Amino acid sequence: MSNPSLLDFETLGYTCRSISDNLAGPLLSYKIERPVIDYHDTDTEMALNAVSIKPLPLGDFTICVDEAKAAYARTHNAAAIARAGIDQISASELGDLIASKIRASYIYRLEYQAAFDITKFNVILELSAREGRQPVRLLATLEYRPDNQVLKLITLF
Repeated sequence: MSNPSLLDFETLGYTCRSISDNLAGPLLSYKIERPVIDYHDTDTEMALNAVSIKPLPLGDFTICVDEAKAAYARTHNAAAIARAGIDQISASELGDLIASKIRASYIYRLEYQAAFDITKFNVILELSAREGRQPVRLLATLEYRPDNQVLKLITLF
């Protein structure tokens, strides 16, 4: 196998292996959803470390969902929100739902945007649909605020 990085790992005693680009996604990027046990989530801490100097356990954070943001999501994505059965829940209940999904899944697409000085990530909310249809998948983007341990909902669609 080749060493595409061109770094001399072999002289340090490492063996290099490579895979073709078309296999990298399926083999290296897919993770099965799993619950986080007692918030000992090394994967999440390591991921947050890549975008923040304060990688803190997300279980200690409060989810902040402004009522205006919840109303906007209900209005602008009404069909999916209604199919998921969350069209009548409060902003606080939506925050609880997002918190439960963070405990049961992975966060991804972590990003620091220097222009706005925000760190954010996504989480998928997969919810049972009304009337036995296919599950509804919604994407929530949250701002990571380690200074006051808040995750603020940016968007839900």
